[in-house]
Amino acid sequence: DYICPYSGKSSNAVETVLKPLLTSPKYAGKVKIILRPHPQPWHASSTLVHEAILAIAKVAPAVVSRYSEKLFKAQESFNDIPAQNVSPAVKRAKLAQLGASRRVKDLLQFKSTPNGGNDVTDDLKSCIRYSRQNSVYVPPTVLFDGLIANDASSS
Repeated sequence: DYICPYSGKSSNAVETVLKPLLTSPKYAGKVKIILRPHPQPWHASSTLVHEAILAIAKVAPAVVSRYSEKLFKAQESFNDIPAQNVSPAVKRAKLAQLGASRRVKDLLQFKSTPNGGNDVTDDLKSCIRYSRQNSVYVPPTVLFDGLIANDASSS
């Protein structure tokens, strides 16, 4: 079962990749997958991209996987060199447009205080705190029962 930690709702975001594994007799009903975005601070647009994913997860958790596919197709425009002269406000607008939702755009807008962040800032902080307390520095990092499983990696 995949639960979005920000909406508390189930999602099909990992259905095509993990569902076959999770429904096997070995793991069926015993494993819960919780995805927590982990921005890479050395990439300037990473925080903005992860904010957008959190906004989508709040608005429509069932479409996180489709949004992620769109994001992967458009990722080069958010990479460091192509995005270096694009303001954060414009990047957020482009990310919201990929989600095709006015609500996503609203969630990514700054609050009224000068340093108040937006409506997903607290969610992003929660993800980062969780990562820090568990010594997560690079994605993907997999924890099983709260312990880092080093055998699961992007390689």
